[in-house]
Amino acid sequence: MGERAESHDGAGPPSSRDDVLPIFDISPYLSRRGGDHGEALCRGVAESLKRSGALVVVDPRVDSRANSRFIDMLETYFGQPSDVKLRDARPHLHYQVGVTPEGIERPRCLNDQSILDLIDQLGQADDASAPRRPHGPDPKWRYFWRLGDRPTQTRFQELNAEPVVPEGPQFADWVSTMDTWGHLMLDTIKTVSEMVALGLGLDKDVFTQRMQYGPHLLAPTGTDLLKHGEVWRWMAVIVRGKITPTQLVQ
Repeated sequence: MGERAESHDGAGPPSSRDDVLPIFDISPYLSRRGGDHGEALCRGVAESLKRSGALVVVDPRVDSRANSRFIDMLETYFGQPSDVKLRDARPHLHYQVGVTPEGIERPRCLNDQSILDLIDQLGQADDASAPRRPHGPDPKWRYFWRLGDRPTQTRFQELNAEPVVPEGPQFADWVSTMDTWGHLMLDTIKTVSEMVALGLGLDKDVFTQRMQYGPHLLAPTGTDLLKHGEVWRWMAVIVRGKITPTQLVQ
């Protein structure tokens, strides 16, 4: 996911460039080399999240072919006519499973004047990447797919509803494809959560035990660029092979 740069193994500062986040190779932690769970690496991961709230992880367990199958299938799904996709919508469950149509979700900043003021301030810069105000609902479609074990009892049925599987022979492998890629991502998140805990001097499972039975979601998005392809259009997109901004630019 993104251009591969040299990765960090805990022996020194994480790899970085001016335009990317730190990159951490978590292989030493997974292999438990040195018997210290990669103490320096864990501290680096925790510090990166404290500093910026984000990082890039290289996980040797993740097979890029699983991502390719996932992307290919979602391209097929989102390329269907709207009336076909709408069969998978569950508005009575607040769209917490299945597909969410375009025009339903709204950017949070539209309801926060302080963020709009900041966008206006930053947008004055003579820079092609300067932010612009979003206008109206988001044009993306989104698909919510639940991951992991569900609680046996819950007061939030909409967060634990049965999954929605699209119909059609082209989606015969939908469940296995979504579960495989989703659990690869979830396993990485759990591992990073352990590392953050250790890096902060806490018990390894202080975060992961709170993740058990959580309503974890794989939530891919897609947008029809033939319909919403104008310059400076805000959207959330999946683009093969790179992390993208939330604006369509020239």
